[in-house]
Amino acid sequence: MVRKNRSIIIKKIINYLKDVYNNKYLLSVLIERDIKQRFVGSAFGLFWAFLQPFISVLVLWTVITFGFKGQSGPEEIPFIVYLSIGMMVWNIFSETWVNGTNSIIEYSFVIKKTSFRSSLLPFVKIISTSIINMFFVFLVIILIIAYGFYPSIYWLQFFYYFICLVALSLVLNFITSSTNVFLLDISQLVKIFLNFGFWLTPIFWKIEFLPEKYRIFVNFNPMYYVVNGFRETFLYKKFFWENPYTLYFWAFVFIIGLIGVKIFKSLRPYFTDVL
Repeated sequence: MVRKNRSIIIKKIINYLKDVYNNKYLLSVLIERDIKQRFVGSAFGLFWAFLQPFISVLVLWTVITFGFKGQSGPEEIPFIVYLSIGMMVWNIFSETWVNGTNSIIEYSFVIKKTSFRSSLLPFVKIISTSIINMFFVFLVIILIIAYGFYPSIYWLQFFYYFICLVALSLVLNFITSSTNVFLLDISQLVKIFLNFGFWLTPIFWKIEFLPEKYRIFVNFNPMYYVVNGFRETFLYKKFFWENPYTLYFWAFVFIIGLIGVKIFKSLRPYFTDVL
């Protein structure tokens, strides 16, 4: 039974990746459109994609350096570096989830006029949002290097943890993007959930602040795996297979993915009736 379920999961993943490849041209057009649409009408256009994260990093650096007087993170890691990595990861995750939740409604014209597979629309939002946030990633990497953490073989794990981030956001969007078509309150609930999730994930605070018996609950937060993974990549020099929660994270993603796909497939036939 377990082997059968595993083969079903693998088959669904392969089919989805095939659809991504087969629709690569249309996807690239939609991604480009989405990026341009975000800054349409503004005088500086795409420059805002650089300016906004630059101001965010500058404000963080100013507050931490002068307000917290260079407070250290775990193991004497500069707190500004520790915090910036967490903010970078959470910013990408929150934006991809919120934007992906609205993807079916926003691209209703695609569903009505073409035979385009609607489950690819959250993927469009995730990739376009991630591309825009690469400016933020670039600035954080400069900050990391400026504080003496230089590139190493461990930095290649950036791509692994980015895939983790995309996968987690995608499976969650299967649920929220499809249900949001019928209940617009879902997008607001996602924002509320993200507000709680931000403070339940060690971004501004350190897991060492908690008594040891409670830390296991934080480790079951899939976003902590991703946030901590990026920190281990850039700062602590640990490979992802050394993390005992790697299997748990992917098990969580697969289970939520199966639930999300089932919900999406059951609601998809009714999209055109509502949109």
